[in-house]
Amino acid sequence: MAEHGKKRNHAAKTHSGFVIHVVGVLLLALIFGPSRAKAGDESPNMQSQHGAQLAPSANGIQSGQTQAPRGSSLVIPGAQPSPMLSVPPVWHPTAQHPLPPAPPPLAEPVIPASFVGCWKGNPGRWDERTRLPTAYPFTYSIGAPGEIVFCYRNHTIEVPRADVYISPAKRALDLALNLGLNYNTASAHSTNALIFSISPRMIHSSTRLTVVIRAQLFLLLPVDDNSETIIDDENATLVAPDLTMVEGRQVLMREGVPQYSATWHSYFNRITDGSYQ
Repeated sequence: MAEHGKKRNHAAKTHSGFVIHVVGVLLLALIFGPSRAKAGDESPNMQSQHGAQLAPSANGIQSGQTQAPRGSSLVIPGAQPSPMLSVPPVWHPTAQHPLPPAPPPLAEPVIPASFVGCWKGNPGRWDERTRLPTAYPFTYSIGAPGEIVFCYRNHTIEVPRADVYISPAKRALDLALNLGLNYNTASAHSTNALIFSISPRMIHSSTRLTVVIRAQLFLLLPVDDNSETIIDDENATLVAPDLTMVEGRQVLMREGVPQYSATWHSYFNRITDGSYQ
């Protein structure tokens, strides 16, 4: 019995010691637990004492920043408002204004030396073409800008030659409309030019062209039929010493009445003056 009582006392002491040990661990956890939890919450990407960059969190706010309340905008001190994007209006030709309004022409233009000389290009087609309300009901246009030569002089611009390109399909249409008896050809040259603005790399001008239309009577005999006027507004940009890009907008007239408004563009190469003849 005495032996059994000793064993019970030893077990009781062991149990009470275990309880005291558990209680001690819990007290230590309550005392030191919060600070350990904070240290564990620190991200390895947090800014260190050496000035490391804060890593952005999942919602786009950097660690250590205060999240803005919902519904409010985030204001950055010193930030400037972004300017509104200004889109130029699209030009729509009308019978009264078939070409965009032009600025006043220069009274004494001086062509830069980089442009002086002759340039040849071949658009070969229209970019777009609009039939104007004033066009005669039974007229049709079969031509497109072909090979063109611009010559920039010291104070003016000349177009000694401007061919009118007629595709095989339009040539067949022209023959059919003329009952197979003749077809038409056309070429143009400038009569005068206005220069609106000049810079070392760009010239804005307007050229008045006279288009001579010839009927090939019985497919053999060329006979001058009539002549019409084309007003061509051009922007020439110097791309390289011997290369320009010219963008044009034309209005085609008949008996002084606007018929079509059309646009074209082409690269032009420098040529020897007079080689276009």
